[in-house]
Amino acid sequence: MFTYIRWEISSYGRCSVECGGGIQRRNIRCVVGTGRANLITVGSYQCPDPIPITEKACNLNFCPASWQTGKWSQCSVSCGIGTQTRSLTCVKFPTHGIEINVSHSECFGARPETTRACSLEACFKEFFSVPSIVVDNSTFLQTQRMKKVYLNVGGKAILLPKQPVKIRCVVKNMDSRLIFWTKDDRLISVSPYKRVHVTPKGVLKIKRTDPNIDKGTFTCMAGIEKASTYITFQTKKKAVKVAKSMMKHVLQEVPSLDKPQSDKIPGSHDHLRPLGGNSSTLAEYMVSDWSACSRSCGAGVQTREVTCGVFSDKFIKVVSVKQCERQTKPVNLKKCLLQEFCPQWDVDKWGECSVKTCKKVGKAVQRRAVYCTNGNGTVIRRSKCQNVPVPTGSRECDNADCKVEWITSKWTKCKPHCTPRGKKFRSLSCVWKRTQKFAYSQCSSLPRPQAWKQCKSNCKKECHDHSRYCSLVGRLKMCRYETFREKCCQTCKRVTE
Repeated sequence: MFTYIRWEISSYGRCSVECGGGIQRRNIRCVVGTGRANLITVGSYQCPDPIPITEKACNLNFCPASWQTGKWSQCSVSCGIGTQTRSLTCVKFPTHGIEINVSHSECFGARPETTRACSLEACFKEFFSVPSIVVDNSTFLQTQRMKKVYLNVGGKAILLPKQPVKIRCVVKNMDSRLIFWTKDDRLISVSPYKRVHVTPKGVLKIKRTDPNIDKGTFTCMAGIEKASTYITFQTKKKAVKVAKSMMKHVLQEVPSLDKPQSDKIPGSHDHLRPLGGNSSTLAEYMVSDWSACSRSCGAGVQTREVTCGVFSDKFIKVVSVKQCERQTKPVNLKKCLLQEFCPQWDVDKWGECSVKTCKKVGKAVQRRAVYCTNGNGTVIRRSKCQNVPVPTGSRECDNADCKVEWITSKWTKCKPHCTPRGKKFRSLSCVWKRTQKFAYSQCSSLPRPQAWKQCKSNCKKECHDHSRYCSLVGRLKMCRYETFREKCCQTCKRVTE
């Protein structure tokens, strides 16, 4: 049996987050063995490079928008009853660790409180009751015209234009006649002749909503307590489209948008009372679409958002999940499997460290075949593994026989002819000793052989001038040219002597 050394790699674990970009991890170790049952863990340096990755990104899909609150401020008073405030933003998480603020209209569900009472040591010995506002942190979506919309303060309302609205501020331990309202921090009139005004009982009344004016935050003030409702508008066509999309995911049968019902809207305390005698308007669970599978291959998970809503033919109201607690809550997580095996790279054993692949002095190159497989050993197209790091197919190895030497050609004839001071040349080549293949620059550390040397070329034939102009050749120093030396041999010999 042969001994082998390789990386042993476990499967990736679950993603660290369900959305927004997380991390999956796996374990690796370098093992030596002669079979599956005889594996010994050794140092990582003994295994071939590269070291397999142990982490990878997962669940890169955006997380749905959600409410995010800041820390509560210090109490507004040093003694007695005061208030604390905190910031409220609607955020999305494109990737894990990065958040983006978006419009409040993108966040559904209960709107967190931004103010609360705080109680320090009493400033006086007598005790008194602190006013408290009953807040309805729900989202109201109107789909049809109504005689009048009744709301309780808190949360968000998405209305149709030109719709009469009443918003009630239920306050405990305080006379309702002392309640006042603001719109975007500006005090609202109590005059009944105004289009928007506060009634003697502290109810905010808008006779005919105007999207250009009434969009914004309406705040009820009761002593040091306050609560707000954010109002925005959309067209009937868009509202019905959104409502139908939401109702597709309701787990129980709900009223049709075409079936008339009462205009009364259940508040935070009467969510279990039927609308207009119709029991089908009880709170029901609704779910979002399942997310994409967290993994394109192997076991993954899918998630969805679970909310609670009250439905009628004229509106949808998203309320606290607690109002659906009498029903069985649907699951928000399930397993998924798009493809059983994940594409991966497989490799053959390293080839021989041969002198035929010498690369440097004392170093050769080993090679191995790299295949893309479907996880069960079947070879598939390399493009299927494009998202997986490719193992190296070659590496350096030690080979003492990778030695170089200079080889030379034969010397050329002495040139120029018939001269005592000529030169002859030969070519030089750097090659590997064992294979005689070119080694190019690898001989730089060896002494370089002489590529030329001086020589003397004696003419055995008689030396005569063959032109009457040879005397002129000598005077003009033209004997350096071979043609003139051959024509005027005697003259050139005399000149050089």
